[in-house]
Amino acid sequence: MQQKEGFRIAGVQGAGMLPDASMAYVEVLSEHGPFVVAFSPEHGDQFAAAANIANDRLKVERANMNLPEVSPLQKPIKQIDWSVDEASAQAILRTDYHDGTSSFTTFPRDQITASIQFLLDAQEHLSQ
Repeated sequence: MQQKEGFRIAGVQGAGMLPDASMAYVEVLSEHGPFVVAFSPEHGDQFAAAANIANDRLKVERANMNLPEVSPLQKPIKQIDWSVDEASAQAILRTDYHDGTSSFTTFPRDQITASIQFLLDAQEHLSQ
């Protein structure tokens, strides 16, 4: 493939649509700063399909070259809440993501302290 002018995406910051629903957009961060990639409803499926095809090809080629698998996408977290289920004696951690989805993690009462310590240790390790 001939080298074309462009930019390398360093992260996806968000997605949405214009108020009049005429265009959708993806906010990306690049080595040149933030960019918005906007597309019409007619091109949204083509854009997503092209990205999936390219990503699938990349995975196959990396495997053929014995390179490690790429880590799965981490969704940006919007909010984390917790609650306690007294009946089952579990702490419940609810994570809300910017894409509107949520995930739930439960911690049995006897594992809460160890889980907190694990997270504190991970935080300390990552801040070094």
